[in-house]
Parts: sequence; structure tokens; C-alpha cells
Amino acid sequence: MTAVYCVAYLLVFVVGLVGNCFVIAVVYRSPRMRTVTNFFIVNLAVADILVIVFCLPATLMSNIFVPWVLGWLMCKTVPYVQGLSVAASVYSLVAVSLDRFLAIWWPLKCQITKRRARLMIVFIWIFAISVTTPWVFFFDLVVVFEDSPHVRLCLDVWPNP
Repeated sequence: MTAVYCVAYLLVFVVGLVGNCFVIAVVYRSPRMRTVTNFFIVNLAVADILVIVFCLPATLMSNIFVPWVLGWLMCKTVPYVQGLSVAASVYSLVAVSLDRFLAIWWPLKCQITKRRARLMIVFIWIFAISVTTPWVFFFDLVVVFEDSPHVRLCLDVWPNP
């Protein structure tokens, strides 16, 4: 079963990385592809690359090995980057939806400019960072079983209200 996990994750890793890099390259190389919507799609591709590079290998490792073997720093980093990239992905999809809504509802009037799209992308990342920053403080290596103090899991531990 471990071999199946490894092959599946490797396939997702390669296809995801190549596909998202291809999207970025097409928009970067072709001036006519540099539309407002495609800026948001590139932002989505960047967030997906973060998931592929940081989270996929760590998730594979945590599925194969029961205790967290990647150490304290990765316990803080992986959930944070995963939350950050998911938040950025969702906010990018909201921006695409807003762009399409404005284009359909007011086709001749209200358009998002390229400059405004870039500012929205900066805001997307600032907001995603601010929403997920608490995860850095509350994810930690936790001993779950008292009789096995060497078995630690990477879990979120929030204070009691």
C-alpha cells in the first residue's frame, strides 16, 4: 500500500507542478494572455505550487509514518503553508468570480484594471497571511499516548477559552 501512496503522490506532484508552471509560463510569455482574469489564475497557480512543493511531500510522510518525523520546524511550517495557500486559492477564486460578475453585470462600465488586479493580489496574500498566522503559534508536536512519549504527532493545540 505504501508503494501505491508513493506512486499516486509522485504522479500528482509531477502533473501539478508541470501544469501550474505551464500556466504561469503561457501567461508570462504571451502579452495577449495578460488579462485581469489570467492574473488571478496565475496567482491561483502560485498557491497551488506552494501546496505541491511544501504540503504534498509532508502529507505523504505523515500518511506513511505514524509519528511526525519531520521535526518541530516543519510541524509549524507545513500546516501554515497549507492554510496560507488554500486561503490564497479561495480568495483568488473569489477575485475571478468578482471580475466575471462585473464583466457580465456591467459589461461597458465597471472593469477591474490590471493595476487594480495587482493590488487585489497583494491584498489576497496579505489577508491570507493574516488569517493563517495563528497556526504558526498553535501547531506543535504533541505526545498523544502517555505510555509512548517518543511518539509525537503534529497537532493544533488551542488554549481553552
